[in-house]
Amino acid sequence: MSINQATPEQAISIVKVDISSISKYRYQYLNELPLAQEFYVEGLVKSSVCYEIYAEKQFAGYALIHDKVIVEFYLTKSMTGIARNAMTSLISETASTSSLCKSFDQLFLDTCNQIFNRKEIVGYLYRNFETSQTPELVNLNLVVEPVTTSDLQSILSIDCQFFADEDEVKTYFEPDSRIFKFTARDELVGCGIIKQVIPGMNDYDIGYVVSPEHRQKGVATYIATQLRNYCIEQGWNPIAGCSSENIASRKTLERAGFSAAYTLLKWSV
Repeated sequence: MSINQATPEQAISIVKVDISSISKYRYQYLNELPLAQEFYVEGLVKSSVCYEIYAEKQFAGYALIHDKVIVEFYLTKSMTGIARNAMTSLISETASTSSLCKSFDQLFLDTCNQIFNRKEIVGYLYRNFETSQTPELVNLNLVVEPVTTSDLQSILSIDCQFFADEDEVKTYFEPDSRIFKFTARDELVGCGIIKQVIPGMNDYDIGYVVSPEHRQKGVATYIATQLRNYCIEQGWNPIAGCSSENIASRKTLERAGFSAAYTLLKWSV
């Protein structure tokens, strides 16, 4: 056994730190994931509390916790043997009650399976797609254009629950994002958004909203397909995710050629 090899019985300590202190290790974690980070989870990360994990005073890894929910759990390769002990200590020290784990995050997934009693699927993660699927709209010719600042209020009027406020819409004008409007005879039918998940990485999350009077006509599928194709043309990797309860969005993404082989799991004690 290497002198740096961790063993399960080693004493674990949990230290609250600023997230900037683990940036190097978080970059390793994101690069070691077999698939793209989930956009929703990345949003939680921004307001999470960061903890470093030590085994016998040696750095072992880190965890990010959002409102008592563990959203990231990472151990260096030489420290994976202490995973169960580390997670138990983390829960005890931080009073965490649950975790949110991507089904392709193997270490986190295996550890949750040992520690927590209950799990449920709370989201579906779309990481694969088939480009041969390109649905067509019937009796509706849509014009696609970039959104300008003069469109902000009309975009917000489509569905006030999709965007939090005008400031959120404006974030899609930034260099790592795109927002498009889809119109029919000058009437706003829907809009599509594209957002880079992690700066410097090639994964872009897509989203869409359709005005109430134009729903269930294939518009959302058309928008999702156009966003997918746009990402591919830019050399980007399009991804998506949706709540397990959002059956309509799941059907839309699947009609647009995406497939959900992975899930977002919530584990609880």
